[in-house]
Amino acid sequence: MWYALIFMLSSLILFGVGYFILNNSIRNKDHQIVNEKINTYVNIIESSGLQSLVSELQLARSDDEHTGFFICVVDSNGKLVSLTLPRRWRNVDPAYIMDKLPFVENQWVFLKGPKHKSVHAKHERTDTLEITSRRLPEGIMLEAGFSTEARDDFLEYYRNIFLAIIGPVILFGIAGGSFLARRALQPVRDLTEAVQRVQSGRIDARVHVREADSELQSLARQFNDMLDRIEVLIEGMRDALDNVAHDLRTPLARMRASIESVIETGDGERALREALLDCAEESERIVNILNILMDISEAETGAMQLNLQGINLLELVEGIKDLYQLSAEEKALALVVSVPEAMVVHADPGRLRQALANLVDNAVKYTPEGGRVVIEATGHAKTTNIAVKDTGPGIPASDIPRIFERLYRGDKSRSQRGLGLGLSLVKAIVQAHQGTISVESKPGEGAVFTISLPQQS
Repeated sequence: MWYALIFMLSSLILFGVGYFILNNSIRNKDHQIVNEKINTYVNIIESSGLQSLVSELQLARSDDEHTGFFICVVDSNGKLVSLTLPRRWRNVDPAYIMDKLPFVENQWVFLKGPKHKSVHAKHERTDTLEITSRRLPEGIMLEAGFSTEARDDFLEYYRNIFLAIIGPVILFGIAGGSFLARRALQPVRDLTEAVQRVQSGRIDARVHVREADSELQSLARQFNDMLDRIEVLIEGMRDALDNVAHDLRTPLARMRASIESVIETGDGERALREALLDCAEESERIVNILNILMDISEAETGAMQLNLQGINLLELVEGIKDLYQLSAEEKALALVVSVPEAMVVHADPGRLRQALANLVDNAVKYTPEGGRVVIEATGHAKTTNIAVKDTGPGIPASDIPRIFERLYRGDKSRSQRGLGLGLSLVKAIVQAHQGTISVESKPGEGAVFTISLPQQS
C-alpha cells in the first residue's frame, strides 16, 4: 500500500508540474502574440496615422473576434475610436468595459467578463481578459489583450483526461503494488513457515528456493544450509550418545563387578587396592572412549578446530616410528619409513600425527612376528598420498565396508584389546582435512591404508 501511495502521489505531482508548465507556456505564447500585434499597430500609427490603424482594425475585426483578441483605441480626448471584442463579449456594454478597465502601461491586468458554458464539462465558467496598455504619440491610448477562453478550454480538456485515467492508474497501482509486494515477500513467508515447522520439532523442514536469483532467495539458501548444518550436528550428537551408551556398558559393568567382588568376599587391603586399580583402569578407558567419540563427532560435523600449517612429513613420520620402534622390535618387525626429505603437507600436525599413529598402531598390533610395516609417501599434482602397509593377516572382504564404523571390530580383531574407534577417528580426521582414506587388503596378504590429502594451492 505504501508503494501504491507513493506511485499515486508521484502521478499527482507529475500532473501538477505538467499542468503548471503547460499553462505558463500557453500564457507566455499569448503574451508574445499580443506584444507583436501592439508593435504592428504602433508602426502603422507612426507611419500612416490613426485613421490607417482604425481601418486596419476594421478589416481584421472579424478574425480577431473569432480568435479572442481584445483591442481598444482611445484618442487624446478620451473618445473611444475603435473596439474589438472577443465573441463572448459581444453583448457587454462598452461603457462597462471602459469603466472597469484601468490603464496601466506595460503591465498585464485582468477583467472578468460574462459566464458561459464550458465546452468539455458543460458547466458555467467566467471568461477573463488579460490586457496590457501602451501610450502612443499624440496622446493615443492602445489597449490590447486576449480572452482566456481557448486556453481554459484546453487546460480543462487536459484536466478531464487526467481525471479519466487517474482512477484506472490508482487501481493499477494498488493491484500492481500488491502483486509485486506479495511476490517479493513470498520468500519471507516461506522462511517463516520453515521456522515454524522447525519450532514444532521438524528439523528436516527446509525453505522452498525458487529459481529467481535475489537477496531473499540467497537468504533462503543460507538458511537451508544452516539447517543442514544443524541437522548434521544433531545427528552427530545423537550417534555419539548412542555409541557412548553402548560402549560404556562394558567398563561400567567391570567396575561394578570388581566392587561387588570385594564387598562379597571381604578380602583385605590388597584385594581392595586391586579393585581400586581395576576401577581406575576402567575409568581411564571410559575417558578415552569419551574423548575419541567427541573428536570423531567434531571432525564429522566440521566443528573440529584445525591448526593448518606446512609440515615436514618426514620429521612427523620419523617421530611416529620412534614411538613404535620398541613395540616393533619386541615382535621382530621391520618398521620402514619411505618419505622424501623435502615433502611438505598442509595439515594440523597434532591431528595428522594422531591419525597416522592409529594406523601404525594397528599395523604393529596385527602383524605377526618377523613381519614388515612400511610408511611411505608419494606426491602427485593435486594430492599427497601417505600409505601404511603391513604383512599381517589382512582384512576379509566382508569386513572392509564396515571397518571405519564406530565400535565395529572384525572377528580377528576381537582377540586384541581395543575400543573399535581407531579407524573411525582416522577417517574423521582425514575428512576434516578435506582428504580421503582408502584400504586395500586380501586375507593372508596384509593391508594397505592410504590417506590422500589435497596439496596447498
